[in-house]
Amino acid sequence: MVELVKKPSEEIYEIEFSGHFIPEKFNPLWFATKKLLGKKEAQEAEIINIIQGTYCAFKTNFLEIYVESGRFRVLSKNLASHDLVNDMAISVSKLLKDSLYDIFYINLKLHYSFSSKDEFSKKLNNLLTYQDWSNIFENPQLVGFRVTDSKTNETYDEEKLLSIFPCERQDMEFTTHLYLKNQFIKKDQFISLSYLLEEKQDLIKTNIEFANKVIKRYF
Repeated sequence: MVELVKKPSEEIYEIEFSGHFIPEKFNPLWFATKKLLGKKEAQEAEIINIIQGTYCAFKTNFLEIYVESGRFRVLSKNLASHDLVNDMAISVSKLLKDSLYDIFYINLKLHYSFSSKDEFSKKLNNLLTYQDWSNIFENPQLVGFRVTDSKTNETYDEEKLLSIFPCERQDMEFTTHLYLKNQFIKKDQFISLSYLLEEKQDLIKTNIEFANKVIKRYF
C-alpha cells in the first residue's frame, strides 16, 4: 500500500452508509450471529456506548463500529487494516440492502499536530494567498478550507470533498484535520451498493496519493 509522506497523529479509514437502522440491534453479538465476527472476538469487543434507539458503538482489536438511526460507520484507526474495513462494509451492505439508501462514503481522515500555535497558524495560512488577503484584512488567519470535485457516469455520481480545519478535541492541541471524503450516489437500479464497494476497494491508494500531494505542498 502507498505510504503517507508525513505520519499523522491519528489516521482513520472509514466507510459510511445512510439508511434506517435500529442502533442497539447492531451490538457485537449480532455481528457474531451473522458470522462477521468470531465468537471470541465478539465477546471481547469493547462497548463504547449503547443508547436505546439512538446509538451503538463498539470496537475490536482492528475495527470500530458506530451506528445511529440514520448512519452506519465501519472504520479502523490503522490504514493497514483497510481491507478489513472493506470486507466488513461489503458484508454489511449485502445483509442490510433493504435498509440502505443509494449512497455511501469512503473517507480518509488524518490529524496533523504541530509544536506550537504559531506553527499551526502558519500551516493553515499556507492554504491561502496570504499577500492578497493582507490587502483586505489587517491580520488574516485561515480558519478552514473546503474544495469539492465531482464527476458522473451512467452508474453513479461521485463527489470528492477535501476539508482542512482545526481540530477541537481536547486531547489534540495545535492539530488540524485533513479529511478526504468520497461520496457515491448509485443511479443504476440493476447494480447493488456491494458491487460498487467491491469496485472501489482500492480507492484508499488513490486517496493517499491525493493526500500526499496536499501534504507535500502545504504541510
